[in-house]
Amino acid sequence: ILAGGETALLHGHTWPDDDIMGASTVVTCHNHPAVLLMDELGHRHKEPAWVRASFTDEARKKYPKLAQDARLIVMPAFNELTGGTAFNALEGQKLLGPLFTNGMVDIAEARIFTIDGVDLGTVGALKQYGDDNEKGRKRRATIADRDARRRGWTE
Repeated sequence: ILAGGETALLHGHTWPDDDIMGASTVVTCHNHPAVLLMDELGHRHKEPAWVRASFTDEARKKYPKLAQDARLIVMPAFNELTGGTAFNALEGQKLLGPLFTNGMVDIAEARIFTIDGVDLGTVGALKQYGDDNEKGRKRRATIADRDARRRGWTE
């Protein structure tokens, strides 16, 4: 815990201690957040991102010391080789760590920021650019149909 209890750092793979959850800002890194942007043609671009989120009422029940305005910051991976989990895509439904898997963090209203601090909006709003939106599903189906036709030409 740093700065007189204002900021706490943790990895995020286990349940945090009550003292850590008493900080006004909790910083974690376990999920290596990213944002996925996909255009109408199905081109995908994933970028590392910062995530700032609020805690849910469920978290306040488990952690009575948790302040009403406490926030969670999820740090991006600082190495391209470690990959990233796009919070606004299908893979974002498989976030790791007990805070995420037990509904302690409000994911839909979490804000995503680029590495240099540009606010891209909420995870919920950015889902339209992820791979689980209608355009993305249609594009994947079209590609699968095309590939099946091509296989038929060569058989």
